[in-house]
Amino acid sequence: MVLLPFVEQANSVAYDWSGNEYDAVSAGVTLGAAGPGDDLPAYSCDGVNDQAGNISSGGLLTDMQAVMVSATGKFTFSGWVQVSGAGVWGDANNRSIFFVQSMGGGSNLIDIIKTTVLNQISARVILAGTSKTVTVSGYSNTNYFHVAIIYDKEAETFKFFIDGVQQGATQDLTGEAWDATSVSRVDFGHQVFAVIWDGLFARHRLILDVALADDQITSLANIAP
Repeated sequence: MVLLPFVEQANSVAYDWSGNEYDAVSAGVTLGAAGPGDDLPAYSCDGVNDQAGNISSGGLLTDMQAVMVSATGKFTFSGWVQVSGAGVWGDANNRSIFFVQSMGGGSNLIDIIKTTVLNQISARVILAGTSKTVTVSGYSNTNYFHVAIIYDKEAETFKFFIDGVQQGATQDLTGEAWDATSVSRVDFGHQVFAVIWDGLFARHRLILDVALADDQITSLANIAP
């Protein structure tokens, strides 16, 4: 597990509060922004060249790869975000919340992004070139909102949630497999220093080997972290 509250008031490290020491490198962010109602601060990303967090070495990458190649692998990601203003939803730029990049094999990745389409956000997993995507249109929330994905290869399912409610259909992973040779990075608020988030970032968690139940996602979204 990695838990990044994004509460630091100084330096360029987003510390992992899980105890596993999967600290992330941050750059350019404005510290001390308002959090999602829990009396703790958050990061503010400028949409140009900030990175809320980057993990490109260490045990998390090995552990994530082990999850993704396992026939029973599973993980849960969740976090709070907010756009800097209504115009972000129509700025025709991809803006990333969460990204997992692979190396070797076919095309394999995981991400949650605000897409180039007006008022649209999506979550996807690509397994050996086959994309399983949940797209939400007509979304334009300018307050904090909670996003989550549940990947469960044992159950052959991939789900996307906003504010504790599942979005779209459960994606069927039957017959698909992650064929990358390694996970090369896990990024928060950007994708390899591009596709930068524009707005606030708070309380992100990546739980490996666990697919939370739907009602647990609802609880995370309804109770300030």
